[in-house]
Amino acid sequence: MENACQVQTTLPDRSTAMRIGRELVERGPAACFQIAGPITSIYRWQGEVHGEREWLCLIKVSPSAHARLVEMLRGLHTYEVPEILTLSCRAEDDYRLWMEESSRQEE
Repeated sequence: MENACQVQTTLPDRSTAMRIGRELVERGPAACFQIAGPITSIYRWQGEVHGEREWLCLIKVSPSAHARLVEMLRGLHTYEVPEILTLSCRAEDDYRLWMEESSRQEE
């Protein structure tokens, strides 16, 4: 049974990822924001194939704070159509409790 969420997004540079990650953790919904990269993304946009350097971000959030996190991420994201993928998963009890405590609901 799922009791945790991981949200995945990509951002254009490390400084943007650091800024957004810090805000999501400081303001509450994200328990943890991990930044990996750079990676190379190859994708189709407006009929053309592009290849860009990006930073992969993995965000840990409790299910109860997920909607707020997605709303905030959309507002902070720099892309016209941001990648926001949510993976439901099972966290062990001690990690789940930490995520719930860290995924504050207040602003």
